[in-house]
Amino acid sequence: MKLFLCFIFLCSLQVANAGTPIKRKLLALYDSTELEGGHYENSFMHKKAEVVFNHYGLQLIYHDIGKGIPKKLYNKTYLSQFIGLATWFTDNKLKNPQAYGSWLEERLKSGLKFVLLGRIGFLRDEKDNIQPSPVINRAFQHLGIKYSPIFYDNPLLLKLEKKSEKNLIEFERELENEVFEALKVENKNNRNTVHLSIKITGEKEEADVVISGENFLYAQYGYDIFEHPSTYVSSWRVNPFHFISKIFIGEKNPIPDTTTLCGRRMAYSHIDGDGFINISNLDRKTLSGEIILDRIINKFKIPTTASVVVAEISPNLLGSRQAVKTSREIFKAKYVEPASHTYSHPLSWNKIATKEEAEIYLGKKKAKKHEGQILAYKIDDYKLDYKMETLGSFKYINSELAPVSNKAKVILWSGSCFPPKEALKYATDAGYLNMNGGDSRMDAIYPGYSNLSPLYRQVEEYLQVYTSNANENLYTNLWTGPFSGFRDVIDTFKNTEEPRRIKPMNIYYHFYSGEHISSVKSLEEVYEFVLSQKPALVYASDYIKWVHGYHSAKVNQFNRLRYDISDYGHLRTFRIEDTKMIPDYQQSKNIIGHKHHQGNLYIFLGSDKKAHLKLMEGEPNAPYISSCNGWVDQFSLEKDQVKIKGYSRSSFQLEITKPDKTKAVHNEDGLGYFEKSIKI
Repeated sequence: MKLFLCFIFLCSLQVANAGTPIKRKLLALYDSTELEGGHYENSFMHKKAEVVFNHYGLQLIYHDIGKGIPKKLYNKTYLSQFIGLATWFTDNKLKNPQAYGSWLEERLKSGLKFVLLGRIGFLRDEKDNIQPSPVINRAFQHLGIKYSPIFYDNPLLLKLEKKSEKNLIEFERELENEVFEALKVENKNNRNTVHLSIKITGEKEEADVVISGENFLYAQYGYDIFEHPSTYVSSWRVNPFHFISKIFIGEKNPIPDTTTLCGRRMAYSHIDGDGFINISNLDRKTLSGEIILDRIINKFKIPTTASVVVAEISPNLLGSRQAVKTSREIFKAKYVEPASHTYSHPLSWNKIATKEEAEIYLGKKKAKKHEGQILAYKIDDYKLDYKMETLGSFKYINSELAPVSNKAKVILWSGSCFPPKEALKYATDAGYLNMNGGDSRMDAIYPGYSNLSPLYRQVEEYLQVYTSNANENLYTNLWTGPFSGFRDVIDTFKNTEEPRRIKPMNIYYHFYSGEHISSVKSLEEVYEFVLSQKPALVYASDYIKWVHGYHSAKVNQFNRLRYDISDYGHLRTFRIEDTKMIPDYQQSKNIIGHKHHQGNLYIFLGSDKKAHLKLMEGEPNAPYISSCNGWVDQFSLEKDQVKIKGYSRSSFQLEITKPDKTKAVHNEDGLGYFEKSIKI
């Protein structure tokens, strides 16, 4: 009996020592019948909200319920991995709404956290038959709210009743003179908070259009977000940062962070290969690729991921010996990372372009007669081949252009930047990284956070990493001018740093920016601004690997002060929101430094595959790295010296802070790997 009890105690101890996994996955439901092409990537959830969920470390797993509820969503084991559920429907029709209502009731009864933005989504069936109120309210009763099938659409009868501060319900756009409709939903639980109601003339009850509880947010259509009907520029009404963090974050746990390296905001530059062979207007004779090499790459000497389109460079296609020569010169630069921008530059990644794609790339007249593929460069007898666009392009670049010591390992998607699974599979399975798509902007024309893209698009087991900023094509009205327009990306860099750091800086452009003196000068302005911020400069491949680390990272919690962190790959930064605590370096493992910024704690990890974090209050109990612009793999203290080992993509700068708050600063010329002993 004693042996049996001892066995139980040891097993219990092992379970306790394992900690509790912090759930990061969020179930995102969508109705494919609402969306262009049926793709979740066209949903409001992906295009407008996912970036905020990502900011708090959450991973959205999408499931289509437009054709019924997938069997997987009835599997309790599968569902147990999710921290919550989110929907953002744009209409109220759904196939078999009663089945969805019953399914939702079970989820909410179990206490699953829930964000409902926009339309409720299942008030009618696919034949437009109105569903009885109990179908909806059996689920809603677990939120403490009640739906009534009454819709008000006369703005003259509707009056705002603001019940929360402006920052919560008019976060980016005010509501005055923009109240056009309301659905009758009432709060029935005193523990919930009604943030915004609509008073209806002649009615006793109000329509509660923004309600939150401990585990949910309900923000009705029109009061969730504003989208301009002609430009589609959007601005949040509700404050997504407040509500998402309140519902899903709770305790202040470590969040994987893709913006910061060793305390500094990251910056990376990548160039799409288009227009490499265009003749520059600067002298009417030089290739634009040569102009970019001389005026930008060799001038600023920062880590740059430069790509080419094989069809533009190869003399057997549209290229020339000069194009080959210039490509080789670019790729042999020690601060350049070679990359592929595909073989033929597909504009549409569908072998038969959709009607919408044909109209975008060919115009409405030509689109009517067009059938089949749409490629930027026509190659005789060539049909869109995903293997050739990926592996074939790498084969040419790595055998003909890139030096043996610096082979291309990144593909930057072209055109629509919407590669199918087959293309992603070819690249990923062969060990190549991939990026492009997203087009984040946050400036005077696109002022809101909803115009920022998430970190990635997931196609089954494959990831397509999005860029962090839009490129100059969008800032110059699709390269029609003004050609100095790319300087406006600086506004995005500023707005994604303050009041919250949500994106790294990404100088993303095409070789055709070498065509005009104004486009070259705008690039120079952008580079000078980025360098003035003293960022941690990295390659696009570094950022891509960080995003993969974000995706795979796991955090186990022992208590509010102790965590195990694992499976983070190349990612080296975790963030804890709104805290003054610091790492306890004597009891932590593989934690090499920290920095407070905007009230948040940024924690730096070493190169080990796992880390243990113990937090504490008060003053640091050991020297630590407070800032650097590279990767520190090892950091150890021996008497009055610190041994460091790591690497940097630019001249290395390191700041070590001692417990007495004095600092030791070390600068290392050159780039690459280093191993040093520094006296402190």
